[in-house]
Amino acid sequence: MKKKKTLLITFCFMTILLLIGLVLYFILGNKKETKEVEKKFIQSFSVKEDKRVNMCVNPGCFLKDETIYPHIELDYKSNLVQLILNKINKETDKYYEEVLASSMDSIECQTYKEIYKYSINYGMDYDLYHDEDFISIKISRSKKNLCTEELQILNPEVHIIDKLEDKEISPEEFMKKKNIDYEEVKLAIEKNINKINQSMNTNYTYENTYQNGKQDIKFYYSYSGELYILYFQNEAQNYYVAYLEQ
Repeated sequence: MKKKKTLLITFCFMTILLLIGLVLYFILGNKKETKEVEKKFIQSFSVKEDKRVNMCVNPGCFLKDETIYPHIELDYKSNLVQLILNKINKETDKYYEEVLASSMDSIECQTYKEIYKYSINYGMDYDLYHDEDFISIKISRSKKNLCTEELQILNPEVHIIDKLEDKEISPEEFMKKKNIDYEEVKLAIEKNINKINQSMNTNYTYENTYQNGKQDIKFYYSYSGELYILYFQNEAQNYYVAYLEQ
């Protein structure tokens, strides 16, 4: 009887220890999960849109009368990342000032003096993404002379930063880390070239994405984490975007 009582006490004691262990596991687990969520929340991109230029003498000269010159920020402790973002933002400020300094005084602008306030306009598009492994920043810009209608597409700026190594990596290094082979890249670009040829009635070829034996490609992520390839097409002297299925 005494032995049975001892076994019962031991069983109850072990059960209590197990329950305490489970409670501690869930409490600590939830704390860890909360910290991870907080960490991801802190490391998020923000875009300030304070710098704006109203391009129109009267409302309605554009779909959007204002052009925005955004500042991109990321709450992430890396000197490299901050240097890259500072460079991008300084470039944006330079274009902003250039627009404000442009005038409608030239002969070409006389027809448009009652439409536009400034002769130069810049467009900017960006894709910003980060996960546990990489930070991806893609900036595309264009410059337009509103009086001559000359449009200049500036070369896109793309940065892929390896978080673990805290360094910017090349397309080749990125492919190696993501186990992407050249056949996958080729198929994605060829598929995009075929779409362009069909819709634009062009005759672009995959071979003409090479120049002097080298292909100019860059990888970046969209906001939603889809992976894309920027590639240079020699016939058009321009970059195009191909979706890379994963």
